[in-house]
Amino acid sequence: MNLHEEATHLSLAKACERNGARVYTKVRCADVLPIEQSGISDEHYGYALRAHFDSVVCDESHRPLFAVEFDGPSHTSEEQQERDVKKDWLAERFELALLRINARYLGEKYRGIDLLTWFVEAWFALQWYNAAQARGESSHDDTFSPSFMVSVPGLEKRFPLALSNAVRAKMWKLFHAGRIPDPIPSFKTGQDEQGVFRGIASLPLTGTQAV
Repeated sequence: MNLHEEATHLSLAKACERNGARVYTKVRCADVLPIEQSGISDEHYGYALRAHFDSVVCDESHRPLFAVEFDGPSHTSEEQQERDVKKDWLAERFELALLRINARYLGEKYRGIDLLTWFVEAWFALQWYNAAQARGESSHDDTFSPSFMVSVPGLEKRFPLALSNAVRAKMWKLFHAGRIPDPIPSFKTGQDEQGVFRGIASLPLTGTQAV
């Protein structure tokens, strides 16, 4: 592993250990995905035999749950992007969740955690929520949102699923002090041509200015 892949593994392993899961590195795609007699093309079949996932998270029974790919500078090349498209297609075809990250996901600057940890905790929280809903402990009309959860089972005094609490509290203080006209920012989200989600938020300062 290179340094970024090792940092990814360490962050993953720490978050997964809390949730009873294990992390395996450099796992061949064909050893994770049921490609035999699946009807996929020879091109995708051959690629699955050669390619590997940077990290694969499995449950206690070694059943694959999701994979994580670290996209470094080399992923901007046309050749690498073509390989990434094939891997994305295989993961979607066999319903394996795949998270692509870069170095910005690894810095612990979001309330003391990194974004990779946040995504992992959110994923396991969703599984916990779905199981609770299946047991009738929550209404089937309810919709899961990470921002609604103020804590995670097993993580005392930590709130990894509400990253913006401190910032939102500051906005409300500015609003009550008469410094800004609205304490809640406006959001716009969407996907670009590569399917990457992007978003922007704006907070009004005056009638004509915003951040």
